Amino acid sequence: MQLIKPSSKYVSALDSETQCIQGKFYRNAHDRPEPYIYSENEVLMLMNECDRLYSPDGIRARTIKCIIGLLWATGMRPSEPVNLIRKDVDLAHACITVRETKFAKERIIPVSTSVIQALEEYMAIPHNCYDTHYQAAIL
Repeated sequence: MQLIKPSSKYVSALDSETQCIQGKFYRNAHDRPEPYIYSENEVLMLMNECDRLYSPDGIRARTIKCIIGLLWATGMRPSEPVNLIRKDVDLAHACITVRETKFAKERIIPVSTSVIQALEEYMAIPHNCYDTHYQAAIL
């Protein structure tokens, strides 16, 4: 839209019957709301509340708890933990490779031993309810 709006102004100057695009079609970076930073107690409360979520097989609650923990401990963007696959987690070297980043670049995130321990526990849970297409996925 950043190119279309000025182009429409140019064309409308040449041809009076052409309509010029009006209004704002994209957000300015300065219009964004200020992010809320959760305290450690708030994050722990959210993770504990996951145990109360309805989950017939128990996987949903554990998955959401794991995602919250990863977001908090690593600073990942919300879409990044969801796109992780098993080979992205290097338990031996305590790092996570994020492949599908915001700018399509790969990055390696070092993680603490507590994160590795939580991921080991989560990955040990059998995820038999999913078909083989999703077996490589972590979350």
